[in-house]
Amino acid sequence: MTVAPATTARKPVVKIVFAGHVDHGKSTLLGRLLTDLGALPESTQVQAETATRRFVFIDAPGHHEFIKNMVTGAAQADAAVLLVDAKDGLQAETQRHAFLLGILGIRDVIVAVTKMDLVGYDQARFDDLAGQVTAHLVSLGFDAGRIKAIPVAARDGENILTRGAAMPWYSGPALIQHLDVLIPGTAAADAAAAPLRFIVQGVYKFDERRILAGRILSGSLAVGDEIQFSPGN
Repeated sequence: MTVAPATTARKPVVKIVFAGHVDHGKSTLLGRLLTDLGALPESTQVQAETATRRFVFIDAPGHHEFIKNMVTGAAQADAAVLLVDAKDGLQAETQRHAFLLGILGIRDVIVAVTKMDLVGYDQARFDDLAGQVTAHLVSLGFDAGRIKAIPVAARDGENILTRGAAMPWYSGPALIQHLDVLIPGTAAADAAAAPLRFIVQGVYKFDERRILAGRILSGSLAVGDEIQFSPGN
């Protein structure tokens, strides 16, 4: 794939969060993708582009104690890449991230089964994990038609910008080709008419009062509205 120079201001801008359990290869995958795209990271939000899209890649922390940071990052995303280590499989933090992605309204998910080299590029292992994660996402309310799974070995660039030779049994798109068909989120007017989604990023206590600080992703609030908090309902 030819990477376009950063001169086309009219390209659609798609924000993509990379999430998943700690040590499942997120840094390696992001690093390889950015290197191949010729983008140099300056923060946890990195911009890169192809011939048809501009991307903002958001690196969501995988540690449980940083779950608030993960939510803050994912709240800005149009789509997600959910990483699953081919050897370790579906972990609790992966499931938690998937649940939060659903609450945040993200519907396009690319399941990247990483570190395929550690399982000998085994197709059966990929098929099993892809099925497990897809079934879990569907159980959370995701549309199976908007879930894509791809086997990758980021260290060697397998299935990142192009399909590699190590997994000839995989005939689907490379990761960047999946990303290149994603579209930005809803316009501001559409978001205002959608159901309320308010991300609580902090709670401040003053005497008996509680002040919730956060960001409205969609919908609107007015004095007297009755609201429901998730996941506790």
